[in-house]
Amino acid sequence: MDRIFEFFFKYRPLVFEQGDFTFAAPGTVRMWLIAAGVVGAAAVASYTVARAKSTVFDRGIMAGLRVALFALLVFCLLQPALILSTVVPQQNFVGVLIDDSQSMLLLDESGTPRTSFLQDAFTPDESELLTALSDRFVLRFFRFSDVASRIDGPGDLTFDGTHTDLGGALD
Repeated sequence: MDRIFEFFFKYRPLVFEQGDFTFAAPGTVRMWLIAAGVVGAAAVASYTVARAKSTVFDRGIMAGLRVALFALLVFCLLQPALILSTVVPQQNFVGVLIDDSQSMLLLDESGTPRTSFLQDAFTPDESELLTALSDRFVLRFFRFSDVASRIDGPGDLTFDGTHTDLGGALD
């Protein structure tokens, strides 16, 4: 079913779910189409009085086909568009918040301080996470304990904060 949808609409349904559907036609075109719709409705109404050799069923089918064709034409003239938001590499920023409180010096169950995880996860040129993020975003590092402040990198951490309060630090 997705392939049929993609054949008719160029993109898979997932793209339509992520985007916003809109009409790109200017307001004047819309006004002209409304006026044409009124004239078209009058033309369709005139088929109810045509008698000739046709039956009511035949006139109904012909009127339905003409209305469908007219609706398709109006839809195309309204210039439907799909607006998608995309991330432009190195144009967007991502803030990386790192806990700078004294609790990061505590030992985990394995006997290693929590700071060893930070060194593994946030060492430039060695961290897969930072490499993947920096390919798409400009990274900004922030330390926080009870307040947040910008730092140049994880090497600037001092782990001297008195407590960890992410919500308060972001306010």
